[in-house]
Amino acid sequence: MPTNFKKKDVAGAVILYNSENDTVDTIQTYLEQVEKLYVVDNSSLPNHALISALKAYPHVHYHSLVGNKGIAAALNWAAQKAILDEFSLLLTMDDDTRTPPEMVNQMIDFWNSYPSEIGILSGVHHNKKDDEIFRPLMFTLTSGNLLSLTAYQEIGGFNNDLFIDHVDHEFGLRLNASGYQVIELPFIRLDHKLGYSRHIKIGSFVLGKYGTHSPIRLYYFTRNGIYLSYKYFKTNPEFVWTVFKEILKKGFKSIILDNNRLKGIHMLQKGIKDGLTGRLGQFNE
Repeated sequence: MPTNFKKKDVAGAVILYNSENDTVDTIQTYLEQVEKLYVVDNSSLPNHALISALKAYPHVHYHSLVGNKGIAAALNWAAQKAILDEFSLLLTMDDDTRTPPEMVNQMIDFWNSYPSEIGILSGVHHNKKDDEIFRPLMFTLTSGNLLSLTAYQEIGGFNNDLFIDHVDHEFGLRLNASGYQVIELPFIRLDHKLGYSRHIKIGSFVLGKYGTHSPIRLYYFTRNGIYLSYKYFKTNPEFVWTVFKEILKKGFKSIILDNNRLKGIHMLQKGIKDGLTGRLGQFNE
């Protein structure tokens, strides 16, 4: 049903993870779009220069989790703090995502005119031509989202046991199952850096490049994907098929194209085993 949200109802959250000094420039793209920004530090080695720079802003609230507790724990801390501070919406951001200057206002305008219950509004993370005004999704990435804190409380927050990878997918599936919509706004274009790139070479000749992740991220993606596929096999086979294809793609890149193939194979196998047995939480060899 239509709402009447305003900027004063919106807090923001950005999750730091071993972030560089220039993260300040990225955060400045949305810092003035929210009433308060919670900076949640998941870093194993906090960047004190960055922390000092961020604390200089009066509406920034910095909080360290004292080590990497996972993306779900960081998001849950920010959401619960925003609820205590009586905000209605939470903008969730990664430390490497830049936003358009009027993004939050545009999201609020759309939200206030939409006839159904929204759980998440999201921008897009690509530059492909897209003429649609909006589209419903099963799930979306956590970065660049405006999240309903009412919906968050109703469905129980983010799943800490997943730690990282598929945290956003699982949350979106639960939102949809509870009657909330996940809506993507293609006219809002985010600048988001995902993973890192490697080059395919023959000698000194570069054939192309591809995005990849570390072996530990391959483990989490595989483990959580297998676990959720088993959970949603009957109720959401489309999601299961999507996850299966992505695991194959990422596994191929790691095993065939990456330098550390043996580590990739080991982490892929362990991810499959732990996903099937439901062994979740932070990875511990």
